[in-house]
Amino acid sequence: MTGRIIYHLFPLGAMGGSSAPSVWAAWGEYLQQLGVNTVLLGPVLTSMSHGYDIVDYYHLDPRLGDNAMFERVAKDLKAKGLDILLDAVFHHVGRDFFAFQDVLKNRKSSLYADWFFLRFDQNNGYGDALSYENWEGHDSLVKLNLQNQSLRDHLFGAVRQWMHQWGIKGLRLDVGYSLLPAFVRELKAICTAIDPDFFIVGEAIHGDYRPFLLDMNSVTNYECYKGLFSSFNDRNFFEIAFSLNRLFGEHGLYQGQRLLNFVDNHDVDRIASTLHEARHLYPLYLLLFTMPGTPSIYYGGEWGIEGKKGMHDDHALRPIVDIEAISATVQGSPQYAFIKKLIALRQRFDVLSTGDYRQLFVASEQFGFIRQTGTSVVIILLNMADHPVQESLSARGLSGTYLDVLNNDESIEANQPFTLYPSWGKILVLSCS
Repeated sequence: MTGRIIYHLFPLGAMGGSSAPSVWAAWGEYLQQLGVNTVLLGPVLTSMSHGYDIVDYYHLDPRLGDNAMFERVAKDLKAKGLDILLDAVFHHVGRDFFAFQDVLKNRKSSLYADWFFLRFDQNNGYGDALSYENWEGHDSLVKLNLQNQSLRDHLFGAVRQWMHQWGIKGLRLDVGYSLLPAFVRELKAICTAIDPDFFIVGEAIHGDYRPFLLDMNSVTNYECYKGLFSSFNDRNFFEIAFSLNRLFGEHGLYQGQRLLNFVDNHDVDRIASTLHEARHLYPLYLLLFTMPGTPSIYYGGEWGIEGKKGMHDDHALRPIVDIEAISATVQGSPQYAFIKKLIALRQRFDVLSTGDYRQLFVASEQFGFIRQTGTSVVIILLNMADHPVQESLSARGLSGTYLDVLNNDESIEANQPFTLYPSWGKILVLSCS
């Protein structure tokens, strides 16, 4: 496989609680046509509400089907060339989790008391006559004590089941920034013993990602997420250019690492609702698919779906999608066609996944950089301005003949002036002839 191209689907939202195999099949057909090679599924295990309040690690959420049905779904996705990554929640559980219910019943004598961080001399908002550590002040999400061996055995047993029964190829570790490193290390060892190519990406938001990358294959690249949308909204390519140099340029902090790049996800406003100008979606996605790292599309983003976080929930970010009805209509969407082409180019040119990164130039509304592996050279040029600009590769110190694979394979000589059109760009591949 060339580098992963991830489609992030949130089934508990997108499927509207439907467990119909035909819905899963329709999504599989849609993703195969789109051209991605990996699907990241938001929480699919039995939970109380939104998926992150898990109550059973060994069974699919009944709103989505059952284990046997999902086994068939997984085989169908694999047959369509799609790897499955699961969103795994190991930091906390919902209050209906069997072990926590046993604690509420048996108190200190519970066999599972050490699975949590309990205080029996305090009370909480539920009136339990005890308190416990939770996720960011939410008593509905009970923090797990991942130092406890019997708890780890329970969780690792579930992961082995997901791998053997459903053939998953990786995990997104929810709240990865707060997981015990020793737990992640043991998890990775168990998974890679079964599948050496198993892929683990951790949720990381602020700070230095290097400690997480010791035990994970990738982390969520929130630094570039912010730089991507705000560079366009502020008409200031210098912001994202600075981050790309800092992270991936010569002597960059994460040079050679494939961080998970995204422009929206299940926790943040939809990019179509974030950008000030809709036409900037085109150069934005062009940048997402050509910058170093692993690109991820959040479902519906490829046809410009909108949504903003609510005051008390994220329902607007995780809407129901009738994929059987919409898959035909989006085929005519210019944005869908553009992103489908970017996916195909990413698959075609491995240098976009593995190549080094070097900035060519940066201005407020124009930006250029080079991806290179050996003799494979690709130049990416972007223009966010509302007017065309003239450019020349020789003026940037380059020579040779290039094919503009984004724009009908137009041949461009380095000394030949050309136009960068408004809110658009070029992907120039150095010709070997």
